[in-house]
Amino acid sequence: MIGVKNAFAAGLEAPVPQGASLFPFYKACIDYLKFSLERFHGQGRANTVRLKPLVIDAPDDLKIVSDIEAMLGKSEKEIAALSAAMDLFEDNQDAGLSAFEEAGNRYIAFYGSTFVRRKDPAQHIIARHFSDEEYWRLTNDFTPTSIETEQRLYEAVEKAAPAGVSLDWKPK
Repeated sequence: MIGVKNAFAAGLEAPVPQGASLFPFYKACIDYLKFSLERFHGQGRANTVRLKPLVIDAPDDLKIVSDIEAMLGKSEKEIAALSAAMDLFEDNQDAGLSAFEEAGNRYIAFYGSTFVRRKDPAQHIIARHFSDEEYWRLTNDFTPTSIETEQRLYEAVEKAAPAGVSLDWKPK
């Protein structure tokens, strides 16, 4: 997901050659991000439902879980806004480009201000209540279908990526 988000951000910044369109690339990125984030949001929601009753009497931990819930809600709204902008762009690739790029830049800024700074804020809470094996079993939402879908969507991004745009997700 990070690689696709980084590639999407690079695509938004790249100059578009005369007569070319980045629409197929943008569409592939949004399709991938929507799918990945839907799984991420579902897993996060299940985790907060699981953790909240365990921390109801621990105000600091309850605040962390509540903050995660709020972040998930913001993330759901942000990807929905980006998806809506993609739909408008798809309907009218000339008139919708500017609004889509604006929504894309807003999403990239949201991602950077929210996900990048929030590295596993509830890990200490989880460790107190679940073994690693138990927690993995509870949160594992990988199925053969989800793996195949994610791979297909990722390959579509790779195929549509403009020259010079990398899906590398590792920090430089």
